[in-house]
Amino acid sequence: MRHAGQMSWRNTFAAHRYPNYKPWFMGQLASLVGTWMQTTARAELRAVEEEVDQAAADMWGLMAQELEDVRASLRELRGAAASEKDA
Repeated sequence: MRHAGQMSWRNTFAAHRYPNYKPWFMGQLASLVGTWMQTTARAELRAVEEEVDQAAADMWGLMAQELEDVRASLRELRGAAASEKDA
């Protein structure tokens, strides 16, 4: 005899009885994996970009503050280009 609030193992996987559950679950799994891949790729790209920026700064003899000024200018240009695209 079960007490109120207890779950049986039979009810744990009750969703598997519905025919649309498997495609939905697989879609959610694919979405999760894709999000993880995108997040990981962006982080890796940021790290590579930082290395390339530092190598270019060393090659051109830029100091840290000058490199940051260049990055700020590029961020402004990127923002302006995005605003133009949306208009």
